Amino acid sequence: MVTFESAYWSLQEKIKNAEHEQEEVLGTAKPSLERSVRLDDVSFRYGKHWVLQEASLELPAGFFTAITGASGTGKTTVADLLIGLLRPQKGQIWIDDQAFSTIDIRSWRRMIGYVPQETLLLHDTVMKNVTLGAPEFSEQDVENALVAAGIGDFVATLPQGMHTTVGERGGKLSGGQRQRISIARALVHKPSLLILDEATSGLDPENETRICDTLRGLRGKLTILAISHQPTLINAADRAYRIQDGKAVLTVNHTDIGVDSEHSGAVQS
Repeated sequence: MVTFESAYWSLQEKIKNAEHEQEEVLGTAKPSLERSVRLDDVSFRYGKHWVLQEASLELPAGFFTAITGASGTGKTTVADLLIGLLRPQKGQIWIDDQAFSTIDIRSWRRMIGYVPQETLLLHDTVMKNVTLGAPEFSEQDVENALVAAGIGDFVATLPQGMHTTVGERGGKLSGGQRQRISIARALVHKPSLLILDEATSGLDPENETRICDTLRGLRGKLTILAISHQPTLINAADRAYRIQDGKAVLTVNHTDIGVDSEHSGAVQS
């Protein structure tokens, strides 16, 4: 008992900390995304440092929206708030007309596809990298996701098609091809909201332009939020916000896929 006592108390402390950090699930309403996702006067701070202060922005359904701003201004915080990984200290998030606090957060997250900045591919087949081994996805599901991500034709030319191994960390593919596989991985779940966090930052201009073309091709099929410093991606978006001094300032606002200009202009902070 003396030998293992310290390990026992250490384990008890870890269990206590894990229970303390367990996520509180409050809402039960089934979410839908038919009109928009909105941040309404949202404020959030880390410790005593306010990152967002009464920030308001809107992601209309079917639109391609970009968020830009200097490092540390709260761009990724906005994405984490929308996913529900963080909760605002002030203000409210709305999905259509449902307050975020009332929805089933797990159902909402299943409606989201996420593409991180760092592309991580397994030393396995294209199919396994898209599905991550989930048995519910068929070859047709994977093919549809690859086509939507703009890499279907390329994969079809590989020796074994989607069953071709991509190499360690995707070493047999170019940077742009790896990123498209990551996008297909997010799309195979048929998300309503696609979030990309600096997803083109490591690409050359040619591949960045191709990724932007792919995202433009998804407009109207799902709602897209891209966080980026890259001018090419920001210019490709239907609307763009700059996070500055804790506010979300609408800098680019196009109205060419069905949202009237009067409504669109009303979401500036």
